[in-house]
Amino acid sequence: MATISVIVPVYNTQKYLNRCISSILSQSFKDFELIIIDDGSNDNSGDICDSLQKTDSRIVVFHQQNMGQAVARNVGIDWAFLNSESKWIAFIDSDDYIHPDYLQKLYSAVINDGTKMSICCTDEYNINKTNNGLSTILSAEDAFIIPQTSPNAVLTKLYSKSLFENIRFPQGKICEDRAITYQLVFQCDQVSFVGEALYFYTLNPNSTMHSTWTLKRLDDLDAIHNQLGFFGKHNYKKAEKFILKQYVEIMAYSLKMIRRNYGRNIKEYAMIKKELKNAICKYKNILGLSLKSNTTIYREVYPISVSIYLFFTKIKGFIKRYVKK
Repeated sequence: MATISVIVPVYNTQKYLNRCISSILSQSFKDFELIIIDDGSNDNSGDICDSLQKTDSRIVVFHQQNMGQAVARNVGIDWAFLNSESKWIAFIDSDDYIHPDYLQKLYSAVINDGTKMSICCTDEYNINKTNNGLSTILSAEDAFIIPQTSPNAVLTKLYSKSLFENIRFPQGKICEDRAITYQLVFQCDQVSFVGEALYFYTLNPNSTMHSTWTLKRLDDLDAIHNQLGFFGKHNYKKAEKFILKQYVEIMAYSLKMIRRNYGRNIKEYAMIKKELKNAICKYKNILGLSLKSNTTIYREVYPISVSIYLFFTKIKGFIKRYVKK
């Protein structure tokens, strides 16, 4: 039986699907099974999945009505627990692709280090191009706050299957990664970090995070509240500070998008505006939230102050240039 279960949810990604699956089937590490869940695609993705299954006995394909990525991933996890003797789980999104040594390097790291999780960088970063797959052992907290690894994404990581014993993705949420990734990471005393870019994202305009902004995006704030509660309870100060910066940035962006798409007269706008004001007051010194370097955050809740500040900054700059002349 396979050592690693690779889970790939699919929804309307016919443009990218062959590249994704090819990158998995071409792995230097061969002892894996590929669980593909077609989540009610209405393009040719489902047919592509069936065709690919015929080419490799390691592929298992499921078709279901569209129920969202969280449900699709859970189907893969449940199948791995019920039908496979695999010890490890990895997730790949069907519009992304991976380095040929992705599984090998992440697996070697957990085996050599005796850890339950390994993580790598995304293609946006490459900390060390010549480390030959050697890993560094970090605490869960230190591993979680490495921005180059997409910390809140379930991707870029290899997990011991045991970490999912009591955890599944929350159904009906569109920011399901943030809701569980920290819970998986902090089950580990130590995490293996492979400082190489092994996971490659695709900027897909049709993906959930790049589609039209809706109020469903506020699911992200709910997940952040749970994260902050967890970090505060367990005194993870570095992780708390790391997420707090995202917290205020996402609130400011959410206010902007609510105002643009729905107007200021809905309850969500008033609620988040009040929440952001409180956060700025409470965490201003901790996060270094100066008006000078965070005008986009302040603009939604203190628009007059920002306008005055920018006006006098412009005047000050004009005076300096005039005096030099």
